[in-house]
Amino acid sequence: MLAGQPRFFGGANLPTRILGLLLDSTCEALVVSCTPNHIVDFGLPHTCYDLAIVGASNVLNDDLRRLVKANSSQMIDGVTADMLDKTVRPLIEEIAGKS
Repeated sequence: MLAGQPRFFGGANLPTRILGLLLDSTCEALVVSCTPNHIVDFGLPHTCYDLAIVGASNVLNDDLRRLVKANSSQMIDGVTADMLDKTVRPLIEEIAGKS
């Protein structure tokens, strides 16, 4: 949903859905969630991220880690739930303040 309107009915893959949102002038921010296997199968869904948050349960091999890091202005790896308020939230607020 974006601006109360459903987007991408059916089985559009993640890269296609992201591209559609990037081209939508009403989209102010985009949060992408995918697994390491999804990146292996479909590639990185977009080529430029302000912040990559890699959960502790998502084990990235060295190649995937380099790929995500190369396409992100900032990357936090090994994030756990107890890190969200003190570590992740301030970075998100800083990025949101820049837009």
